[in-house]
Order: sequence, then C-alpha cells, then structure tokens
Amino acid sequence: MGSAYIAPVRTKIKDELARVMPMIKRSDLTGIDYWALYTMHSEIVKSGRNPEELARKFVKGYTKAKK
Repeated sequence: MGSAYIAPVRTKIKDELARVMPMIKRSDLTGIDYWALYTMHSEIVKSGRNPEELARKFVKGYTKAKK
C-alpha cells in the first residue's frame, strides 16, 4: 500500500506547486483558487499526473514552452 497523501499547508502550497511544476513561475499561480491549487498538487504527487497537462488546464495563459 502507498503512503498517504499529505497536503502542504495553505501558506506553502504555491511554493510546493512551483517545485513539482518547474515549467511555471510561482507568480503564474496568482489568482488561482485554493481548490485548484490543491487539486493540481494532489494529482501530481499522489496520482502521478502530467504537470504539463494540469498547467494547461488550470494556469491561465499557460502554453507549452517551445523547444
């Protein structure tokens, strides 16, 4: 059985998301409600979802960086 998901405290959620979603800046998370922030974090950490996919869904104006 996997370990239980432990959400970051509310004051650290944006820092934690910026850590697990290196393609976005912490400032890009401004204006996103806490439900969406925690949803993104739990989906990435607990469920292994693709951070890029979640950035496109939740971060306004985000487009995949060109390589």
